[in-house]
Amino acid sequence: MTFYKTKLINMKTFWTIFLLFLTHFIFAQTNQKETNSDLQYIPNEYVIQLEPTADASVFFQKIKKEFNESGIIFQKEKSLFKDLNVFLLKSKTEVKDVNRLLRRLDYFSEVKRVGQNFQIQQREKIPNDPLFINQWDMEIIHAPEVWEVTTGGVTALGDTIVVAMMESGDWQHDDLIGNVWINWGEVNNDGIDNDGNGYVDDFFGWNVVDSSDVIGFWGGTHGTRVGGIIGAKGDNNIGLSGVNWNVKIMWVHNDLTISKIIESYQYVYQNRKLYNDTNGEKGAFVVTTNASFGIDGDSSTYPDGLQLEDNPLFPMWCDMHEMLGGVGILNVGATANKSIDVDVIGDMPSICPTDHLIVVAENDKMDKLSSGYGKINVDLTAPGDGSPTTTLNNLYETIGSTSGATPHVSGGIALLYSLPCEKLAREARENPAATSLRMKKFILDGVDKIAEQSNKTVSGGRLNLEKSMQLIFGYCGTETGILKINRLSPNPAESYIDVAFTPNEFGKYTIRIYNTIGQLMYDDEYIAEDFLPASFRLEGMDRFRTGLYFLTISNNLDFTTE
Repeated sequence: MTFYKTKLINMKTFWTIFLLFLTHFIFAQTNQKETNSDLQYIPNEYVIQLEPTADASVFFQKIKKEFNESGIIFQKEKSLFKDLNVFLLKSKTEVKDVNRLLRRLDYFSEVKRVGQNFQIQQREKIPNDPLFINQWDMEIIHAPEVWEVTTGGVTALGDTIVVAMMESGDWQHDDLIGNVWINWGEVNNDGIDNDGNGYVDDFFGWNVVDSSDVIGFWGGTHGTRVGGIIGAKGDNNIGLSGVNWNVKIMWVHNDLTISKIIESYQYVYQNRKLYNDTNGEKGAFVVTTNASFGIDGDSSTYPDGLQLEDNPLFPMWCDMHEMLGGVGILNVGATANKSIDVDVIGDMPSICPTDHLIVVAENDKMDKLSSGYGKINVDLTAPGDGSPTTTLNNLYETIGSTSGATPHVSGGIALLYSLPCEKLAREARENPAATSLRMKKFILDGVDKIAEQSNKTVSGGRLNLEKSMQLIFGYCGTETGILKINRLSPNPAESYIDVAFTPNEFGKYTIRIYNTIGQLMYDDEYIAEDFLPASFRLEGMDRFRTGLYFLTISNNLDFTTE
């Protein structure tokens, strides 16, 4: 393996080095295109890095002339990474002895590294849950690609991510119990409001019907099925996987009366507000609510279509979304299941005039819109149409309609908050309302555009969590800086790397390695005792596959250094 330094696009407070792992295995390949579990080598294509002082145009003219005499004709080189002096070199003629060619190229003093080009295999993280094979819905929203980076749980700063489930369900299901939110600020059944959130003994969530934490099954299997989409425990060898393998679901039992719905939102609001006010010591870091329910606008009750003015409680319902958004909660609601234009016919909560609400329509396996729609009031589609999920008595069944579509989005929001982006996590603490809206933009801007939906929803597309993840990584790394590392050794690397750098202050530094698509491969800490040059060793580097990696050294200061 070989490591080298470069100038790269860089996050705030981060020193970054670009790492190239090139094992000697590369140099021992033939010119044939080989297929195995690791690499597919590309015939007659070579990646070459020149020394920083080398004149590329002079060098390539020289080797083309020299190799032409031995029957190897090179095409014009292509710059791959200007600041690294890396190029792609192709041969027009068949190279019979690749090893000899590489040795000859490596002999030139201008050459720093050279190897045969190869194709990296696609990667997906697939859970071992036996029913995952049936979960077409997770594939269509590209959840497995995000699972390669994160499977949920906590933010980059360690905040435990919570989804508020606005109905009852069987949270003791074997595939749900591991992800139930527990209010550790309470002493269970002591008759005291220990955490001061206004609720006595709300240890397992809250039942607004009987003012207890006993979560029942009002509404039959519906809540359990919705909850399984959000967070059925993943990779546990049973059942299936939710959008999050790891997340905390706050169950809020209600009877779907508007009064109890508003009361339910109040409970969620109080807990996130308390979390914000106490810097995470109490309450819950609720990032989203899921409401797979609503009121159709085409009923006989509203012959002219449903409007906010039709009922004074409708605006109150909408105000709750606005209130929750103010403390950092992005609400997700289901639109009508009937194929109607809710911009014309109306629907609750679809027509609530708040930015802190995402309204979800349903698409089927073929990305066909199969529910209500609205260019103004419906934001995007997500899969429903028989999505596999949990149900009562430790069993499994499916859920469809917008009830099934909505938790894919709320679950997706929670999953994206767990990405390794300290900037996003810090903003969620310091500017929760703005971060909620930013997350909405990541969701809507990341959709797969569907032609049929272009004039039917705000975004014109279907949820794609991988694209939203890419947008978040772009947001995380927006500043440019020049890296200066004091020492990297050995070079070529072996099973370890020794890194030397100069701290900007004493204290804790986070050491992380990412691959080229942002997956966290290594995570550790280093304590610098003073401002003098410091060093540390990273062990286990031989477990990495051949490829490109980024090493980051970060602390909490807002600056870029050389």
